[in-house]
Amino acid sequence: MIAVVERYATESCLPLELRVGVHTGPVVAGVIGTHTFSHDLWGDTVNVASRLESGGSADAVHVRETT
Repeated sequence: MIAVVERYATESCLPLELRVGVHTGPVVAGVIGTHTFSHDLWGDTVNVASRLESGGSADAVHVRETT
């Protein structure tokens, strides 16, 4: 994914960067809506992965040690 985004950013002259956060653990999944369905995940696992992503360097995959 990172290589594809880097290549596309270069070809399109757009300032694109990608950060990925990975953590493993239990989550709760659900469907929201009655007419237009949307799927979502909740829980501490999702929150940790989000913090890894948002606090990490651009163009890198950040993986929790427990994963």
